[in-house]
Amino acid sequence: PSPEACSLVAILPGGIDHIVCSMGKHVASLDLQMNGLNLLRNIVQSTVEAKPQIVEADTDQGINRIIQTMFEHSGSAEIQEYGCVLLWSLSYDDAETQIRIDEAFGVGAIISGMNAHSSYVPLQEQALGALHTLALDEDTRENILRNGGTTSIVKAMQTHPNIDTIQEKATTALVTLVL
Repeated sequence: PSPEACSLVAILPGGIDHIVCSMGKHVASLDLQMNGLNLLRNIVQSTVEAKPQIVEADTDQGINRIIQTMFEHSGSAEIQEYGCVLLWSLSYDDAETQIRIDEAFGVGAIISGMNAHSSYVPLQEQALGALHTLALDEDTRENILRNGGTTSIVKAMQTHPNIDTIQEKATTALVTLVL
């Protein structure tokens, strides 16, 4: 969708809330989940004001819905990728959202996705970015370490030694984890 269309959905009364609610009602529909995550991703990337609307959608279930979708459709690399992009975008420069993602088991969802789809480069890139951003919160950083995040990051580097973006994002994530 165009940035204009995404902005329109964001300002429509209940637009984002309806997307998240629909995803919650139709959890088995892979297409709906993929389209919902993709639309939310496009909305947040085109309209920064939409971040709190997504986080608070469906009576504060926005983050939970994203993470549940990642767990429920763990076999889909694209769902994992879209979920990581969305979690990264929502948590960027937002300490409160970083904590909320961690409390909703977002770190586990990201690491599980990385491990299940280690050869899928777009997912690895987005997951590494999300882990780096989430690691800016001290408690979340500890959770990443406890859940094997370091191992998953190193595995991404080893699996994709010739892909500069993975090497760069992995190194950045590791630096953030050890600070």
